[in-house]
Amino acid sequence: MRHDPAAPPPVVLECEDLAFDYDTHKDAFGLRDVSLRLRAGRALGVIGLNGAGKSTLCKVLSAAELPGAAGGDWRPLRGRVAWRPRGGGAAVDPHARWRASGHWLAAAAAAAAAAAAADGRWAAAAAALALAGWWAARRRRRRYRAAVVYCSSEHDLAAHVLEDAWPLARAVCGHLAGLDAAARAALAERLLDWAGFRRYGDDGAVAADAAACVADAALTCGALSGGQRQLVYLLRCLAPCFAPGARGAPDVLVLDEAFTGLDARVKPRALRLVREARAGARVALLVVSQNLHELAALCDECACVAAGRLVDRGPAPDFLRPARPGAHAAAAFYLDAYWALERDMRAAAGPALPPEALARAAGAELRRQIAGLPALRRWGPPWDPRAPARGAAVEVGGLEAQRRFNGRRGRVLGAGAGRYRVRLADGQVLGVRRCHLNPLRP
Repeated sequence: MRHDPAAPPPVVLECEDLAFDYDTHKDAFGLRDVSLRLRAGRALGVIGLNGAGKSTLCKVLSAAELPGAAGGDWRPLRGRVAWRPRGGGAAVDPHARWRASGHWLAAAAAAAAAAAAADGRWAAAAAALALAGWWAARRRRRRYRAAVVYCSSEHDLAAHVLEDAWPLARAVCGHLAGLDAAARAALAERLLDWAGFRRYGDDGAVAADAAACVADAALTCGALSGGQRQLVYLLRCLAPCFAPGARGAPDVLVLDEAFTGLDARVKPRALRLVREARAGARVALLVVSQNLHELAALCDECACVAAGRLVDRGPAPDFLRPARPGAHAAAAFYLDAYWALERDMRAAAGPALPPEALARAAGAELRRQIAGLPALRRWGPPWDPRAPARGAAVEVGGLEAQRRFNGRRGRVLGAGAGRYRVRLADGQVLGVRRCHLNPLRP
């Protein structure tokens, strides 16, 4: 069914009167009576002081699986979470009983033992029902976590998700169903290149670009820095949104400080990729960040969490203003402290610095960089692994050192040494990698 542009986007994830408590520190942490709705193609930003309950809300909504002591059962004490698949079907509650697979296994074992002792059909039927219920619960959880994707910088989650032995192509796109190995490698190269993934030498010069890194089988996740690993982890969560031939694109992305650790060159590109996923794949976003400029770049609405409650909500441009009339005391305290710190940073920069330095301190430079990045091609898969045929019409894009050629069109003359020779309309011949060629429609 085609969506009416005049109607509000469909709700894909919602919760009502959500309450959650940890087993310890019940007075200090948790959620109280939280209700919200996330709509397809819209983004909600969340602010709040440390310990207010932002990450707890993300984990409960996404039914997160976390390593070590951070793991646990995120089933709410009260209220209900409901995922409504955009493709149709009944709403799914990831926390529906039974909540632990161990309960189903114990019930199945007990029923099987009773069947063996009594040789009765009822006991055998009970065992079969228990196993069926256990399998249904596991399947429901898998479906939910594929549709509501959780991405966080907490608890070294990137290191938990990405195995050290994985090469980059497998780390970014190895989980995509419906694509062969060549298509996954080509998509990984494209996303890594667009996100600005590079390896640098001792002198600070680029030692290997994205294409060379993907082709290097010896470069695995275990050799990446913390920031590089976080970027690869974020791209893994985003990859289904940019693979129209793959199955299982998410309905919701829950980004909990997902941009932490990304450098000044990569962060604008990562933010732009998230915006492209939201606009192109109509993914709903829940974004938690301590950087209000990131929220301004991504979100339609913002909300404040304080003491486990959702205390304020409004349109992002108005919500993020300091000294906003009618703001809840907790939101006003947070926003005033943030903008006061930024004013101090600008004052400390001093008038002797050029305007560019002041703009960076104020965050305007981040927004300018995001706006200046080219949009990804949507009329066809630019990561198509098939080699462009001789004479094929292409457009050059994504170059940096030779950015003057971006947007120029030409014809493929041939390939060699990992590069394609392209004759431009003015007669110039350019050598570029496959990831910088966008096929044109005949």
